[in-house]
Amino acid sequence: MPPALTISEALKDESCWHFAGTHSDEGWTCAWVARRRGWGDDLILQRPSQPPLVVASRAKVAGPPVFFEDGDFAVVIDGALKVGNSYGNIGNFVVEPAKGETMRGSIRWVGDAFLVVVKRADGRECLRRYLWTSRGDFDEVYVASKGGSIGSFDGWPGSSAVALVHRLANAMVAEVIVVDEAGQRSVARDGRVEYAAPTLGCLVNDIPGTNGRRQLVCRFGGHDVASGVGAKLFADDAADAPQRLADGPTSGLVHGLFVLDRDATGWKKVLGGDVAARSYGPPIRDLCVNAERTGVVVTARDIGSAVGEALYEVEFSVSGEDGRQEPMISKIAFDSGEQGAVAPVAAVRLADVLFVKRSPDSWGDLHAVKSSSFPDDRLTTTMPCALAAKLRAPVEVTLDDGCHALVYWPTTEEGDDDTMGADTVTVRPLVWGHGGPLCSHALEPAPLFQWLADLGHCVVVPHFPGSVGFGLEHMDAVRGDGCGKKDFESVCAAGTWCLKEDGLRPPEGISVDRSRGVGYAGHSWGGYLGLLAATRAESPFSCVVASAGIADWAVQQKCTEVRYYDRWLMGGWCYEEAVRPRVARANPEPVVRVPLLLAHGRADTDCPFAQIKTFAEKAASPLLETLFLEGEGHGPSGWSEEHRKAYFDAIARFLRQNLKPWNCVDNPHGDVTAY
Repeated sequence: MPPALTISEALKDESCWHFAGTHSDEGWTCAWVARRRGWGDDLILQRPSQPPLVVASRAKVAGPPVFFEDGDFAVVIDGALKVGNSYGNIGNFVVEPAKGETMRGSIRWVGDAFLVVVKRADGRECLRRYLWTSRGDFDEVYVASKGGSIGSFDGWPGSSAVALVHRLANAMVAEVIVVDEAGQRSVARDGRVEYAAPTLGCLVNDIPGTNGRRQLVCRFGGHDVASGVGAKLFADDAADAPQRLADGPTSGLVHGLFVLDRDATGWKKVLGGDVAARSYGPPIRDLCVNAERTGVVVTARDIGSAVGEALYEVEFSVSGEDGRQEPMISKIAFDSGEQGAVAPVAAVRLADVLFVKRSPDSWGDLHAVKSSSFPDDRLTTTMPCALAAKLRAPVEVTLDDGCHALVYWPTTEEGDDDTMGADTVTVRPLVWGHGGPLCSHALEPAPLFQWLADLGHCVVVPHFPGSVGFGLEHMDAVRGDGCGKKDFESVCAAGTWCLKEDGLRPPEGISVDRSRGVGYAGHSWGGYLGLLAATRAESPFSCVVASAGIADWAVQQKCTEVRYYDRWLMGGWCYEEAVRPRVARANPEPVVRVPLLLAHGRADTDCPFAQIKTFAEKAASPLLETLFLEGEGHGPSGWSEEHRKAYFDAIARFLRQNLKPWNCVDNPHGDVTAY
């Protein structure tokens, strides 16, 4: 077996993301972005049967390149649009934005023009169309509302029509906008953007009798199907209309893949299944249009796994006997191997697809598949083999309360100093609460969890209420009266499950030691639940690590940079009469009942540090340890290398002292032994 994961390997914050490709007679030419901590982004290009070539280094790559038919590509690097060729040479600027402007995200090549999102000098985002022939002239297709943003977008070849997703500021609401000869109009709304941001594509199907049918395909996470074509986004123009829509119930919301004909009166659902993106890292595309624009390849939940994903092709250029279009849906056949997260990158024809697959031992590798070939052809290897060998796939389990969880076990099966047998590794149970709370963990690389497992812990990661990917009702259960209640009850249930003899089922060569109970750790929302776990009498946990959590909801709502989000979670403002009892229940009491490691960045503006400082002062106790990091913000990924290492070291020491049995070597009772 390989050696255990080291802290230096766990601290590495590298990834591969933003993938693109184009197909020729030679095969697929691929490109992807490698992000290296303290270095920046590398843009890497790989031609068929050629070694990878770095075409840009130590740069800021905004999104995936867009390829032309001849293999040349365009990409936004360091805020400007540049072009390069298939041999890796980046030539002249296509567009360098005006002073104070920055190009953002991905680009689209439609007809003879680029579509690109630009953040203007006034702070507003806009979608611009740059003509290739003029190399600088543009028209603004759409300008986002103040504080709003532009997400997915696409256009119809041979037409000036464009479709885009416009997210409103201070609300979990987005609208799908079509800009065409009829002007700008909203054709759909999504009231649960945090569940899964809408992704769209533009099709042109030349079906007999349709005169070139123009269609819009969109994948929604919380789509109000009653909105219809040309519907007004809000029933009135009241200032609180967006917030009221975000507060609305989920009864009228559905998720799946929908299609809208140009002349139709409503959306038609063509593919069900969960559409929430589970990736913890940078987003990857979950819908792509084929080269002929007759269909799409889309990601959906794989059968047999709560977090595994599969690819489906939806072909729209099929007519029924009566002339009506009947979409043809089929699952793309590829060798799934170890389940993970998959997303389409490009499709020449449906079933001739380039896609990225992430798994526990892959940052993201490109694969190609054809309907006539099986298994798929792996085109890249991004993660070093030495690191990949140390990462084990988690086990999927269902807890007693019905929640899904991932369980991480050590990679090694060799005996250690405190084993129960010569060939047995002994581990102690540890529940980790994820952040968000509106997110989840996928079957992707998790060095932190594997490192904790290799330290001698069995790490259980529950998808408590609030987690995405398990239905809108499960996500919404965390808000209002469920805030700090439903989710906390669920992590407590996970802790109780770990203590049961028939709960954790270790692999051969591993045993579970419950003699010192079960620990809890978490960051952000997981840190908030950690504060509850350390202060509530009903908590089953014997020690707690709470990082960057919420200690006072009034301070949180007043001082955070994302006030609308915390208002939505609490179901109102803390000063409102109806909300006050809920706030009193949801706040952790500053009475520490079990050993608690409290970590926080002093410059955190997401979960403001002021509330944690006050909590620590009021809860002063021999059971309380603090690690307050000067100048650091909310996420450890943004912390300095020194502070990240201090954070990891503190967690390792705290868990060793409070979860492992005492001994006289590495875990003594005190610094000095008296005789």
